[in-house]
Amino acid sequence: MAPDVLYQRIADEERAIRANPAEAVGTLARKIFGG
Repeated sequence: MAPDVLYQRIADEERAIRANPAEAVGTLARKIFGG
């Protein structure tokens, strides 16, 4: 993956987390724990 694409994905994820922190944490926990 090209660095600029990677940084764009990170920025998009950060915006989503800032917009809805509780949902982002729940999604992250599901990814980690396979829920």
